[in-house]
Amino acid sequence: MKTGSCIVILLAAASLLAQTPPAASPAPSAAPLAQTTPSSPTTPSAASQPRPVPADAELMAKGRQDVAWLLGGDVDNLWGVASDAMKQRLGTAAKMRSVHDTITSHLGTETTLVKETLETEKDGRTSYTRLVRFAKAPATLFGVKAVFDATGTLTEMVFRSE
Repeated sequence: MKTGSCIVILLAAASLLAQTPPAASPAPSAAPLAQTTPSSPTTPSAASQPRPVPADAELMAKGRQDVAWLLGGDVDNLWGVASDAMKQRLGTAAKMRSVHDTITSHLGTETTLVKETLETEKDGRTSYTRLVRFAKAPATLFGVKAVFDATGTLTEMVFRSE
């Protein structure tokens, strides 16, 4: 198969992963905080505590893992760590599986890791990018990017030829 036709097919698969999120609806107004009396101090619940910001080493490891799950077909684990917004854009884990199936059927397995980077996006999110070559298209370089929000939650994945 010619590399050009692989890229066209893969662009369709990549669009499933990188669809533009629907326009955000206006945020609901904040509810007033509950009043407390001095005799009843409150302790924030674990759910209301802000999640710590992951260190670069943690995000690099998470990026490697999430990309490995996509390329290896471990969609259940990948779906489990995807943000709610990413899940909403994709609709079902089956669509994520179809992206994996398209990549592997047209390109085969990853053969060469060329470079991996961790960068801060313009919007403040962090992206892990893995530049690789595949068995069925060794002359073409592909980038697989996993994007994380400030809490380290996977918000987007992008697959494209470089």
